[in-house]
Amino acid sequence: MKSHYYLALALLLSINVVCAQSIKNIAASAKGSQVTITYELEGSEAGQKFDVVVKSSKDNFTAPLKEVTGDVGTNQTAGTHKTITWNARKELGAFKGDIAFEITATITFTPLKFIKPTTGAGVKIGKTYTVEWKGGDVNRNLKLELLKNNSQVMDMGNINNTGSYAWQVPKTMTKGGGFQLKLSDPTQPNDAIVSGTFQLKKIPIWVYIAPAALVAGGVAALLISNSSGGGGGEPGNSNPIADPPPPPTGGN
Repeated sequence: MKSHYYLALALLLSINVVCAQSIKNIAASAKGSQVTITYELEGSEAGQKFDVVVKSSKDNFTAPLKEVTGDVGTNQTAGTHKTITWNARKELGAFKGDIAFEITATITFTPLKFIKPTTGAGVKIGKTYTVEWKGGDVNRNLKLELLKNNSQVMDMGNINNTGSYAWQVPKTMTKGGGFQLKLSDPTQPNDAIVSGTFQLKKIPIWVYIAPAALVAGGVAALLISNSSGGGGGEPGNSNPIADPPPPPTGGN
């Protein structure tokens, strides 16, 4: 004796809004005890991977369906014409009634991408520069390297994948262009990324000749300071010279 299935299909859309991925254009159809669900999956970044899960109203959307095949589970990518097939008979046994589905997609991987430094940036030697990126596996450390003309000049070691790193640029570095940062997951070295090409710059030393009021004994006092933002004199004049004092009056 055959068991007859009556499936009144209803669809629920669950959107995981983290990083702006979404599921849309969901449709479902039943043929005997087989249910086919189609959908489209959009991501916020190219190359993202997702964990796609289907739940149903049979247990108030508590546990994922097990007897599913197709575009479901881990390592799913964004795209159209996604299809999931559910073997309702194998999952439920004898069943008659209405059933609704819920589909969720959670980002499990986003490719690494540099935010800073950008192409043409100037990084000051002897100062702290904040390197920024996004993506990668948050549970793995990353390797950071400094390149010049595509060759490594410094191994900066392993860092936590927190999205930023405070780089203390060594004072021994030589100024110039052609520098890049390289970021990689040691477990996936072929997926390494490099930043835009930037320059290393020396911090200028500004010399300021004090006004006449500070001149004593005919010798001008020099105030020398290291400043990353200029400073010392008036805007546009890095070495202002005070007017000479007026000649003495009275007496011989």
